[in-house]
Amino acid sequence: MATDLVSSILKTLRHRFSPVYRRVRHFGIHRHCPVCGSNVRKFLPFGDPPRPEARCPVCNSLERHRMVWAFMEPRLAKIARPAVLHVAPEPCLRANLERLPGVDYWSSSYDGAGTRIQADITRLPFEDATFDVVLCCHVLEHVLDDLGAMREFMRVLRPGGWAVLQVPLEMDRETTYEDASIVTPEERTRAFGQNDHVRIYGRDYTDRLKAAGFSVSLFSAGEIIPGDLERCVLDPHEPLFFCELPQCPPLQGTAQLAKQPCVCLNESSVV
Repeated sequence: MATDLVSSILKTLRHRFSPVYRRVRHFGIHRHCPVCGSNVRKFLPFGDPPRPEARCPVCNSLERHRMVWAFMEPRLAKIARPAVLHVAPEPCLRANLERLPGVDYWSSSYDGAGTRIQADITRLPFEDATFDVVLCCHVLEHVLDDLGAMREFMRVLRPGGWAVLQVPLEMDRETTYEDASIVTPEERTRAFGQNDHVRIYGRDYTDRLKAAGFSVSLFSAGEIIPGDLERCVLDPHEPLFFCELPQCPPLQGTAQLAKQPCVCLNESSVV
């Protein structure tokens, strides 16, 4: 009887307070997630092939999500009542953005499932200068007209606004590889590493952002969280792309697109 009662209580906790349950279950001091603030024993493997300790067991953030949030959080705090456009929203980042004081938060996806609005990012349904911040992570590699999407992000940003536009990169590739004649899922998997990708970005990704009109600064994970890469489990080789309107002088990030191993490919199961 007592065992049944305890089991029932644990099931209730798992269902109604699952983040609390996961925090307690995985509590430790060796790893820290800047997205949910949890301290845990270790992160969980994720990816194909699996990367050890990639995923937070509490909020499911991956390396790139932890880097992005650590970069964005202090900058968002300086904006009163920020207007934010979040494309293909990751649940862990969405939860934090929706809690910002006075935020005007717009989530967007191509099919509109589970988001505030359905939108094609090459033709955004917003007036010019609508948003203070645009966040788009690992989406542009799915979009045939990525330059058009970048220009749309520029158009909807207010003066002084900024965007974080992350993509998977192959750092040993000098120029982006794309071929519009490759259309079947099987061919795209062979060519681009995933059946719904249309290109593999190389070190010229910065040039593509600049061609769209952005002023671009690169920040390394070490600059974003100095001295805490190991505890937060960030990829030291993945740069963050901070994009501003050209009238704003770029921040002085020192990250460079040096030749490095491939970053975060083939992760279609996580947005």
